[in-house]
Amino acid sequence: MDENTEILINQVRGLHREFEAFRRRLEIFRPLISTANVSSPPTAAELDSAFGQPAALGAGFVGYIDDNGAGATYWHTAVVNGAWAYVQMAKAV
Repeated sequence: MDENTEILINQVRGLHREFEAFRRRLEIFRPLISTANVSSPPTAAELDSAFGQPAALGAGFVGYIDDNGAGATYWHTAVVNGAWAYVQMAKAV
């Protein structure tokens, strides 16, 4: 392989790394939406089941629950200080 080919391959690899880093950053801004059937308010166990353990998700994780997929009650959930936090939301009229 000549020098120019190696340079091109390294540039492509660098672009691929940059693209993957960018894609991961975009995922931060696209919260997961679950249609889990949860209590009112949801328990930590229900949120774990819908999204995973807070420790694995990391601080700042944000997800939404459309309770039972009914389109009536929603929960904005987030991982804060290693624990779940939530706010109930309602469909706009």
